[in-house]
Amino acid sequence: MTNTATTIQADATMTNAQGYLVPISKIKPQDMLEHQLVTDLIDRALGLQSMIANFKAIAFGDCEAFQQLLADQYGTKRGGKKGNVTFTSFDGLRQVQIKVQDRLTFGPQLQVAKDLLDEFIKDEMAETGTSENIAALVMHAFEVDKEGRINTQRVLSLHRLNIVAPKWIAAMEAIRESLRVIGSASYIRFFQRDTADAPFEAIPLDIAKL
Repeated sequence: MTNTATTIQADATMTNAQGYLVPISKIKPQDMLEHQLVTDLIDRALGLQSMIANFKAIAFGDCEAFQQLLADQYGTKRGGKKGNVTFTSFDGLRQVQIKVQDRLTFGPQLQVAKDLLDEFIKDEMAETGTSENIAALVMHAFEVDKEGRINTQRVLSLHRLNIVAPKWIAAMEAIRESLRVIGSASYIRFFQRDTADAPFEAIPLDIAKL
């Protein structure tokens, strides 16, 4: 009588990283153990990912339901864009925070702003020769990442510089007018502390931070 399980095991194959079928009998034991280790851990990680996604949906839903309950209690209708909100436990030791962050991009006015800043730096260099630091800040602000995108926060940080030159002021106005809101993202975070006078500490749900 043929042992079916043994026959299947002997004839079984696995696909290697190059896409070729390799008989399991030809695979080194340590490679099989490594494959099983990785497969098992990834399967567990995917299970946790699904659990966290479900928990996130439930948490947002519960917070939304509570806000709607408050609106109903005070006889008002909730409408418009949802904003930042913090929920705190009665003892003050736990908090749930929802943050809404706009996703920003720049319109064509940004190139006008960059041209004005280049002219400003050129003029300053010709007159005083002391704008090297400002030139470095502008260059850093307008650097693009691997996807060719400009970091909005670095560009907006130029507004903090106390410069009153007309071209600089015009460039800052062009940057403001170039801003476009292309969407928003909501984040939910959890905090706790041991005593009422202690600072809140975030409860990390990122496995790398545990």
